[in-house]
Amino acid sequence: MSETALKLTVESHPYFKRLKPEFISVLEGGASWAEYEPQSFLFRENERATRQFLLTEGLVALEFQVPGKEVWTFMTADGGGIVGYAWAYPPHRYYYDCRVVKRTKAIVLDAEYLLAKCKEDHQFGYEIMVGCADIVSQRLQAARLQLLNQILKCY
Repeated sequence: MSETALKLTVESHPYFKRLKPEFISVLEGGASWAEYEPQSFLFRENERATRQFLLTEGLVALEFQVPGKEVWTFMTADGGGIVGYAWAYPPHRYYYDCRVVKRTKAIVLDAEYLLAKCKEDHQFGYEIMVGCADIVSQRLQAARLQLLNQILKCY
């Protein structure tokens, strides 16, 4: 993908709608374009978190292995979704697997680059961390709803 096409894709991704243009330019400095085939993994549980993925198309499953049980998918994400926020919080490890279900295209943000830029410009860092906190909140809400669903199945 060309630099111009990457720039337009970053600017149009829902995650960045609230960001100032200068912050988008900073993000583009650590962005690359990637495509992933079904059954590949964007990341695995307990791996060092080195990337964040802004999905532009496709479908991924967020899942983890329950000991003695099948893999549990607790959430899916598609175009417009974001996965891989774990780079932002110690211990900087992914908490679950992210498996590609349908061929996926993504903007990949380099975590070391993001951390350095967050430390360099605290306003930029604040805006990025607000975005990461939003992702964490969505994941907690999804887990809560699935837990509630499991509880209701018991009655």
